[in-house]
Amino acid sequence: MRKRLPILIAAGLALLVLGAPIFGQSTGGGKTKVASFTVTIITNVKGASIFVDGARIKGNSVSLAPGTHSVRVTAEGYEDYAVSVNVTRSVTLNAVLRAALYQLTVNPDVPNAEIFVDGARIKGNSVSVPAGMHAVRVSAWGYEDYNATFSVTGPMVVSATLRSALHQLTIRSNVPDAEIFIDGARIKGNTASVSTGMHAVGVRAYGYEDYNATFSVTGPLVILAELQQTGFPLTVTANVAGATVAFNNVVRGQTPYTEIVPAGTVTITVSAPGFLDYIASVAVSRPTTINAKLQLGLATLNFIFPPQFQAPEREGLGLVRIMIDGKLMNPKKEVSGIQVSPGRHRISITSGGLAVELGDFDFSAGMVYSIELFMELRVKASAADQ
Repeated sequence: MRKRLPILIAAGLALLVLGAPIFGQSTGGGKTKVASFTVTIITNVKGASIFVDGARIKGNSVSLAPGTHSVRVTAEGYEDYAVSVNVTRSVTLNAVLRAALYQLTVNPDVPNAEIFVDGARIKGNSVSVPAGMHAVRVSAWGYEDYNATFSVTGPMVVSATLRSALHQLTIRSNVPDAEIFIDGARIKGNTASVSTGMHAVGVRAYGYEDYNATFSVTGPLVILAELQQTGFPLTVTANVAGATVAFNNVVRGQTPYTEIVPAGTVTITVSAPGFLDYIASVAVSRPTTINAKLQLGLATLNFIFPPQFQAPEREGLGLVRIMIDGKLMNPKKEVSGIQVSPGRHRISITSGGLAVELGDFDFSAGMVYSIELFMELRVKASAADQ
């Protein structure tokens, strides 16, 4: 009995050292029973894959024998979580996955543009970002902002094309209806939208020197174009409203008409239907007004009578009366230079007891007509048939 006591004491000491694990030998001399422990892995990424000792597990808990085991947690867009665990009891692991970072490079087509990723300006043109959606904005003076959103799943290069910002360019001139040109193209009205940069402006008007200038447009701009006069105003009025006005045989408008013309001599023609043309040469050296008096265009009639109408004892043609539209036209016995208005007129001639109805005639303004009367009596005789 005394010899067994030390052995029992030693066995009790061994049980205290091992603690909770139940290692031992069966009293019947069977195999040793090895205990297992539960290892639970909690991760911050839903749906992450968990591997223990290289094998993927279902769920997030596994029973492991004591000893060292490898644990790896993976998820798309995140860096792998990997750790070695010495299992001596049941344990819970907190696997915090960090988002994977990818290089996002932005290449603007405008030098010195400012680049913003998710609202924060970056230095240079590259930045490391986690997988996911990211907003990119590129700004440059004189250009519209570039804005886009990208899904980053790996290294990415973005080409940002900026469009020039448009600004309103307004040109005001001291000459109404002046022609306005921007970069060589005529515009409608006096306002155009132009991009940032240098632009050439031209303004033209008859009788004025051309206005030409170049401007740097970086925002809305108003230009005052003062044209210098190279001539003088020439005004033409007439006693006939709406008469046609021509300068140097080129029709310019209708009365009343005003135009700036270069200094020098100008031939003015004013015409109207039924009137004689007004023609004058004017030396323009200061503002000039011409009042054209148009004369009604008349037709001139000259009558030629045969000798039979002449009666020397009664002063030749003194008895001839020329009637036009029933009106006596030669109260002083004249037979030439009789004037009538343009149009159709009825003419008749009387001399003593003789009256001749000549008929209706059309006359044009400014024309001279000769009206010759023939009086001839012819009698032919022939033998009568027997």
